Amino acid sequence: CIGIGSAARGDVVVVNTAGLLPTHPLVEVVRAFLEDAAYQKIYQNGQYDISVLRLMWGITHQGYVGDTLVQHHSVAPDEPHNLAHMAFTYTDAPPWKPPKRRGGMEVFTTDEELHLYNARDVRITALVYRALSTQMVKESAVEVAALDMRKYHLALHMGEYGMPVDMAV
Repeated sequence: CIGIGSAARGDVVVVNTAGLLPTHPLVEVVRAFLEDAAYQKIYQNGQYDISVLRLMWGITHQGYVGDTLVQHHSVAPDEPHNLAHMAFTYTDAPPWKPPKRRGGMEVFTTDEELHLYNARDVRITALVYRALSTQMVKESAVEVAALDMRKYHLALHMGEYGMPVDMAV
């Protein structure tokens, strides 16, 4: 599933993408949104999501302007950079991760549970992004994060053109 939200309004929509082909009308609507640079997009570890959507459906993202993983690394490089830790640190959101794990992965008992998890991740990402934007200004880390985002974009483009930047040599 794919979650898309509005940071300003707090709205989140979760699109169930299970089994959809690249030509499905729902995928085309998602593609139009993600490929429109007029809509600014933030992610938590966007390199993963962007790479998966490019490989699955050929979606080329535009408007990728921020990433909470990059922000957090710029202000707290020695802390864990997962969304649960950032949510605990920068928001008053209660824990939302399902308690069950199998083989190192979360296990969802229903699609509804997965979709709710996704919606909460989207909303928490927006709240963490806002909090970290303020924290970056306080700690004079805005330029550090901007440089890291440029490197993120370069790494994404290198991966698109066949240079696997995350593989061991």
